[in-house]
Amino acid sequence: MTPPSIYWDRQAARYYAISKWKWVNESYKNDGMSSTCGWRNLGGNDGFGTSFNKGLLLTGYSLTVMYSGGKSWTVANAADANASGVGYRFQDKATRTGCDGSGIGVAINSARGQQVISFKKSGKCKTVYGFAKFGHSWDETGINGVGVGPYSVSFQWTKNENSWVVASQPGATAKVC
Repeated sequence: MTPPSIYWDRQAARYYAISKWKWVNESYKNDGMSSTCGWRNLGGNDGFGTSFNKGLLLTGYSLTVMYSGGKSWTVANAADANASGVGYRFQDKATRTGCDGSGIGVAINSARGQQVISFKKSGKCKTVYGFAKFGHSWDETGINGVGVGPYSVSFQWTKNENSWVVASQPGATAKVC
């Protein structure tokens, strides 16, 4: 999990905050996978969000999720978006690979991801930083809500088991004027 990096694009006259995650192990293999081939849900929805310490004038945002095999997909709608940041929820899926006899493995549709949030200058200068948070579920647990506030990304769980959350450290500060 990387903390958000904030960049200024002079030509677009916009700031961009970019947060990323990457699974560093294959622990999802134990999240209820069967021995059958074909994509299936790993529990309920997962969540990802970025929150900032100051209110910002957002101009756009997106979340791109990448398969362990390299393909990517975009999450259509944010679960929460406001001046404090943006949060998403999405369905993670896994499949057995090697069903053609080439050897059994597991692939996941959310092995890596990148969230981009753009925002404008907003009058008075302020020192801005953010952090990112990922919530993962399996079995009968899922995320049915995501909230973003100053200094916070929250997940509302369908159950209090079969889940974990990881958060980045705060990112470097940027002076936004």
